[in-house]
Amino acid sequence: MDNPSSLRDIQADATLFRSRFKSVILATATSQADVNSSYAPFVLDSQNRVYVFISALAKHTRNLLANPQASLLWIEDEQNTENIFARKRLALHCSSASIDRDTPVWSSILDLFETTHGETVSLLKTLNDFQLIRFEVHNGTFVRGFGKAVPVYGNSLETDPE
Repeated sequence: MDNPSSLRDIQADATLFRSRFKSVILATATSQADVNSSYAPFVLDSQNRVYVFISALAKHTRNLLANPQASLLWIEDEQNTENIFARKRLALHCSSASIDRDTPVWSSILDLFETTHGETVSLLKTLNDFQLIRFEVHNGTFVRGFGKAVPVYGNSLETDPE
């Protein structure tokens, strides 16, 4: 078992790893378990919750609105990995919720999207089919290489479930 100091280091490493990405891979499913993989740009709020801003015309959005369970994945680029079988990755099991447009949260997160992802967001937020989705992390796994899989919990990727 890792000691507490190394567990804090692992949590910091997982947080830093996630922060290096601008998009996340989404795994969603319909209520009949028809699965779909896709991706979306994301931002984090001050509580480390993941948000995506996605079109209701997309299958992943329809899936999330019908079935709020999802998996999020960040994975090391193949060209940067030392071993293709042991790519560094963070996979999180989450529940999701749609955020209403007429709330302060919607406005502040969309401002963050604009700051992070640029002027395209200015156009997208005028399109009524776009939905702001927030994810709450239940648990997941941070894989740092062979034999280096560590369970993580919550939005802050804690290494201790308590």
